[in-house]
Amino acid sequence: MALNYSRDVIDRVRESNDIVEVISSHLSLRKSGANFVALCPFHQEKSPSFSVNRSKQIFHCFGCGEGGNVISFVMKFENLTFVEALKELAERGGVQLPSASTGPSEDYSRLYDVNREAAAFFHQQLKEASGSSTVREYVKRRSISDEMLEKFGIGYAPDSWDSLLHHLESKRFSPAEIEKGGLAKRSSKGNLIDTFRQRLIFPILDEKGRVVAFGGRSLGDDGKGPKYLNSPESPIYRKGRLLFGLSRSAEFIRKSKRVLIVEGYMDLLALAQGGILEVVATAGTAFTGYHCRLLKRYAEEMIMVFDGDEAGKKAAERSTITAMENDIRPKVVLLPEGKDPDDIIRDGGAESFNKTLAEAKPYLSYIIDLACRKHDISTPEGKADAIRSLIPELSKISDPIVRAGAVEALSSKTKIPVSRIELSLPRMGKEYTKSEKKSSKGEEDIRSAPPLEKIIIRIMLDHPEIIGGLAEKLKPEDFNSAACRGVFGALSDLALKGGVEVGDLAEQAGDGQFSSHIRSLLLEDSLYEEGSWGKNVEDFMKYLERKNRGKHVTRMVEAAKKQSREEYLNREKDLRNLH
Repeated sequence: MALNYSRDVIDRVRESNDIVEVISSHLSLRKSGANFVALCPFHQEKSPSFSVNRSKQIFHCFGCGEGGNVISFVMKFENLTFVEALKELAERGGVQLPSASTGPSEDYSRLYDVNREAAAFFHQQLKEASGSSTVREYVKRRSISDEMLEKFGIGYAPDSWDSLLHHLESKRFSPAEIEKGGLAKRSSKGNLIDTFRQRLIFPILDEKGRVVAFGGRSLGDDGKGPKYLNSPESPIYRKGRLLFGLSRSAEFIRKSKRVLIVEGYMDLLALAQGGILEVVATAGTAFTGYHCRLLKRYAEEMIMVFDGDEAGKKAAERSTITAMENDIRPKVVLLPEGKDPDDIIRDGGAESFNKTLAEAKPYLSYIIDLACRKHDISTPEGKADAIRSLIPELSKISDPIVRAGAVEALSSKTKIPVSRIELSLPRMGKEYTKSEKKSSKGEEDIRSAPPLEKIIIRIMLDHPEIIGGLAEKLKPEDFNSAACRGVFGALSDLALKGGVEVGDLAEQAGDGQFSSHIRSLLLEDSLYEEGSWGKNVEDFMKYLERKNRGKHVTRMVEAAKKQSREEYLNREKDLRNLH
């Protein structure tokens, strides 16, 4: 029955359910380094050996070996079939599953197709626009380069009621499909008309780089309609779950280990044009908990960049609290009032903007300063109000050391003793005690494998694109560890089948021992520096060369010994024959 659902639908369900959030609704998870830990629900234990990793979206128990993704957890924990678990998570994540009667045909491929064709139409309209047109004048005024227009697929919706509609119909899309994709809407008279008209168009892509919606910036001067207009929500587009620019910036975010969050399309374009590429924009929606969980998979540091006006301050406060509620410690940059990233980049370039970023405040400092500015802390009543306003936020901090630091900072600002402030906060539970490493009975624990061998396997897991190349150069017997040999063989087989997918290797390797080893390695803190993995591979090849050379010398010595022994016995035999 699982075959009734396309891979695309299954992926959408998984992507819409953060594994930490799902498991924490069943178990009491505690943060431990990059992972979350708990007592395993699948076997009896006294110390936690059950780990969950948010960035990899996997769970694994080092005691019993159970593990998998969010769907397999729900299946095992609630004793459900695959389809039952998929339906439960789809409902939880707001994903519409195809009905049993329609089967795989309802996988939204036509919606992706119609949006892709619309993006091509808009982009062509901009290319064909004359230099004196309104849209070209606007592009010139905002200093958007041709490279940026091309790179982001920027387009133009002409001042027409139905030009896109007619174009899409000529490409054999039905009016129902066009309307369902958010590209057309009903007029007051009931006629179908284009959603976007006389606007600069920004295609909105999902994580896989597919066009799912559009944002349009008004070019008219009649004051009619909103300045920015987004596509309505559709089966493939939910505003609170997408970030503009993420599909293009993900690589740069991973490399820099930080992400800048800006408010608008133009802010992102200006920064990208200035060479600052690790940026996403909320664009038309508030910063949500889902955005937080999404960005956690890519970045270690989050910097929120907002305008310095009153609206920007309120947005910064809301976004900071949302991040804090999702166990993220962002920094906040409030730009000078009346300035946006575009202004700073145009006036002083990337260097000027980076200086502004260097002044980013840690989120706790920001909200404490904000509370103290809101209330008159020169008076006893003002101090009390400032402290009380921060109690809900401080109570959400799960790390006791971070919370203690925040309380000290607040005490320093208000001159109220730490002990008095702490009385207002709920007490934290006992600290988590780390469990000792365990391994499944009868199985070698891959964590005890030789370090260099573990590093090579981990590099293959982190960079699936090189598995095929390494499979041609290495053999399973090159690894001393039986666990590493098995995992290398499993990954090599996947590469030969052409089925290696980033982030899904543990599942592809099956439910057995190799899958368990893969999850175990993925949950370990990074075994190597990201920028040095090429050197690690080179070191392993040199190590094998030395090892093979050593084996060859050993074989020659043994052969010589054997030959010497045979010669000695032959001489002894000859002497006996003389007698």
